[in-house]
Amino acid sequence: NDAPINTVPDATVTVNEDTALIFNASNSNLISVADVDATNLTVKLTVSQGTLTLASITNLTIDAGADGSATVTFTGAKADVNTALNGLSYTGTNNYNGSDSLEIVVTDDAGTALTDTDTVAITVAPVNDAPVGAANTVSTAEDTDYVFTVADFGFTDTADTADVMASVKITTLEAVGDLKLNGADVTLNQVITVADIIADKLTFTPVADASSSAYDSFEFAVVDDNASSAATGVNKDATPRVMTIDVTAVNDAPINTVPDATVTVNEDTALVFTGGNLISVAD
Repeated sequence: NDAPINTVPDATVTVNEDTALIFNASNSNLISVADVDATNLTVKLTVSQGTLTLASITNLTIDAGADGSATVTFTGAKADVNTALNGLSYTGTNNYNGSDSLEIVVTDDAGTALTDTDTVAITVAPVNDAPVGAANTVSTAEDTDYVFTVADFGFTDTADTADVMASVKITTLEAVGDLKLNGADVTLNQVITVADIIADKLTFTPVADASSSAYDSFEFAVVDDNASSAATGVNKDATPRVMTIDVTAVNDAPINTVPDATVTVNEDTALVFTGGNLISVAD
């Protein structure tokens, strides 16, 4: 009885984080098995994390584990086994990057069973994940500017904890008041740096004497500081978030209007305040 043979890639294979690695001839990383005197072969595939999905399970028997798990053992004719391996898919655990290995153990059914074991080294390369902002409602008093802070935009990046917020992209503009950067109107799709926000340069000004709940709003997307992924857009939140501005009413002081100069009246004569010397009040 001749031992079965695994053919595996000669070097470490690499795949990006959260991306399927396909083992086939077109990728030059085909895994196949052979045996000159066996009819059926049993193959056990194991990775330390992630999942393995066979290209086909036609005419195969799943002996242990499960197709689509970290370990699967299956038996079938050599041709059916190789069909299952030609297109075998490996996907690392969500957001995992680092080293992994795929162990392939093949056992034949000819006389005394013989086994061949080989290992494929896998490198899962890190890929930046998009950050996430949070919808928010801020409040300012009537006739008072609101000065935005970095915390107002709710930046989180749980997959890449080392990343921090670099900027905010304004994806829709305000409708009533004035959103300004350093005193100039913010334009559609303008990118506001964190440095400018920290410097109190991003402000909102309501119209004079106006107030209401949900007085105005605009949409934004947070951007992280992973410059290497900027070209693909995965350093920016894919979902625009809404910033709502409440403007609370403030009591305005009453106003007296009085004549600008001294008024004159003759002795024993009534002075009537009207016309050019009218006194009035407003609020």
